[in-house]
Amino acid sequence: MIRDGVDAKTVAVLRQEFGSEQAIYYGLDRRAGIAFGSISKLDGESGLAPRDAFITDLKTKEMVRISNGRTRPDPTQFTSMTFSNGHLVWVETDSDNLSASNWVMYAYELGPGGQIRGGHTVELARAPDVGVKPVPMAAGSTVPRISGSEVYFAAVSAVRKNKNETSAYRVPLDGSSKMSLFERDVDGVFADDDWVYFGRGDDLLRRSVRAGSKAEPVAAMDSIRSFCGGAFAHGMFVACSNRARTQNLKIFDTKDNLIADIDVGENSISASTLDITSDLVAFDIVSGMGSRIHRYVFDVHSGRLSLLSKKNVNTIASGSGRIQQLRVQPEKGIAESFEFVEILA
Repeated sequence: MIRDGVDAKTVAVLRQEFGSEQAIYYGLDRRAGIAFGSISKLDGESGLAPRDAFITDLKTKEMVRISNGRTRPDPTQFTSMTFSNGHLVWVETDSDNLSASNWVMYAYELGPGGQIRGGHTVELARAPDVGVKPVPMAAGSTVPRISGSEVYFAAVSAVRKNKNETSAYRVPLDGSSKMSLFERDVDGVFADDDWVYFGRGDDLLRRSVRAGSKAEPVAAMDSIRSFCGGAFAHGMFVACSNRARTQNLKIFDTKDNLIADIDVGENSISASTLDITSDLVAFDIVSGMGSRIHRYVFDVHSGRLSLLSKKNVNTIASGSGRIQQLRVQPEKGIAESFEFVEILA
């Protein structure tokens, strides 16, 4: 089991409530010295009313609202956020229904010297016009993936005979030009360095971001009997594989070489909870007909598999190459706070 002070250390404790507003943290990047998330108004009738995206300086604890470039009223909710290359990219919607929402994607570039102040927000993309209002959301939501100076994402590109067609798009990180089609007929998108990965039917494909490239199959899929989800990051492909009554988690490098094969027995792997850093893979194992969920961290270099403490309530793969735990700390007489704990396993 991961032990505080030995396998993990606290790297930041940040407030959650600010008067009539509440912060929801999406992630932390130690190299940039920031945490980021959304802030909402505490509404007695409806709970939380989202207002802004924000960035917090880990040293000074200063919070800066960054939705100054928004081109419409406050959103209903924020669906995803990611940080890389000095830019925070997020998606917000105007609907409570995530299966159909007129989403808009924004990016905030940090100020001079990586300061949280002095930057600017630009609109990157918005839901394509497919002749249906509101626009259907891509399966698994539209999640931005930053690769170099571009953002890749999946979005519904057409609706034909009540069937949604999803395509992969890309847009410059600085918003200098409009979103453009990258690949048609895809299921989900992952961008990792010079490669973009996506599903198509029962196949898993990848395509180089270089001009003139074509999609090619991921050879590692040949060793997976029944694919049950996966993720790509930091030069690794992590895949869930069904095998009779059991499931395995297979980890491959960029050359499709098998690094590790983790057998979880008759338990289930929650592929949607996969987090990958440069040397760690975190995932949930569900047992007891869904009644018990345990979080594990696998060290790719040492081969060590560790169970996380039950008091860790969430994990975030940070840009600093470490898994971050997010724990809620009740405080006497004042608001709760969030504790970011870095896993050192």
